[in-house]
Amino acid sequence: MGHDRRRVRACARALFDDWLVLPAGGGKLKDACTHTTWGFYEAPRPWGPWTKIGTHDSSPQGYYSPEVCPKFQSAKKVYIFTAGNWNNRDVYRLTVVPLELVV
Repeated sequence: MGHDRRRVRACARALFDDWLVLPAGGGKLKDACTHTTWGFYEAPRPWGPWTKIGTHDSSPQGYYSPEVCPKFQSAKKVYIFTAGNWNNRDVYRLTVVPLELVV
C-alpha cells in the first residue's frame, strides 16, 4: 500500500490518495499485479481532517503507485501519474489519468 498527499491550490483543498495491490499486494501471489484499488480523500488543510471522496477499482489491469501531479492543476481537474502491470511490457509504462474534481 502506498499514498500521496498534495495541495490542490486552485480549490484550496488537500487531496490524498492511497493504493492497494490485490490480492495480498506486490506480487506476493500469482497475478497480484492485475488488480489495484485506489482510495481518494480530501481535507481543508494538509493535516486533515480527511474525508473519503471516492475509490477506483482496477482489474484486470492493475495500476500501482499513483501520484497526484503537482503541475497542471485546476479547480476541476488534476492528473494522476501511474504505471501498469509490471509483468506485461505492453502496459508497463507511464500512464496519465485525468481526475475530475466535483467542488
